[in-house]
Amino acid sequence: SHELINLMKHAARGFIFSAAIPPAQAAAAKTAFEVILDESERVERVQRNAARFIGGLKRVGFDTMQSETAIVPIMCGTDEKAYELVRMCQREKIFVLPVVSPAVPAGMARLRATVTAGHTTAQVERALTVLEKAGKQVGLI
Repeated sequence: SHELINLMKHAARGFIFSAAIPPAQAAAAKTAFEVILDESERVERVQRNAARFIGGLKRVGFDTMQSETAIVPIMCGTDEKAYELVRMCQREKIFVLPVVSPAVPAGMARLRATVTAGHTTAQVERALTVLEKAGKQVGLI
């Protein structure tokens, strides 16, 4: 019956767990955890880079929503300001992504920047310089 088919689709183990990640992704995740455990200097480096980046953003007046992680929100307010800031950064080869409504409430648009352990101090400082200049041009800071 139609009712039994629907019940099976929503309750049967094979359907419920059919969205599992592929084995290759599971292996990659397992390896990533091994790297984290075996190479603690990478964790320390990303934490230093994130602290440098967030501190620099705050120093010039950006709102980072009290972030302490390597994925850093940079508040823009309007969707338009977020898009303009992204354009300006990407022209300077700085990759950031806009997060706009409806993903966030209207007036809460932001950029999402990611700092990695692979970034050099010079790269972090260059990104800060580009963001400061762009932020001033669009009136965020």
